[in-house]
Amino acid sequence: MVRVLLVWMSVLWVLAGCGVSEVEPETSFWEATVEPVGPDPEVSGSATGLSQPDLSQVSVTLRGADPDSRLRWHVREGDCSQDGDAVASPGGFPILEVGAEGSATGTGTFGTRLRTSQRYAVEIFLDSANEDLRLACGTLISDS
Repeated sequence: MVRVLLVWMSVLWVLAGCGVSEVEPETSFWEATVEPVGPDPEVSGSATGLSQPDLSQVSVTLRGADPDSRLRWHVREGDCSQDGDAVASPGGFPILEVGAEGSATGTGTFGTRLRTSQRYAVEIFLDSANEDLRLACGTLISDS
């Protein structure tokens, strides 16, 4: 009986070790340097983010864009060198209205947690029919 109990305790101990996973912090903070990747070598800026279990918020600040233009943006899985799925619907990221001096800011809020074990990219696009015209990108890096 004692042997059976010891065997079961050993099995449970091994199984408990297999289920160990990385625990996400309650709040994670993110930063990115946004760099030009498209036809306009002047578009650059930064992005910052805050992520909690049920809500994330990312803000982007750009400079060097064509004055009075409109830019689309989103956050997606992966880094700037690879493709990935968007983390939220496009409606979560407002159009960036570029001012006369070529700068723009915007904040997107969405109900998806950014996981510190994954990579994410902030992508900036020209707001036109050509959705593939990517102007700038920055890989978000967590401080956690």
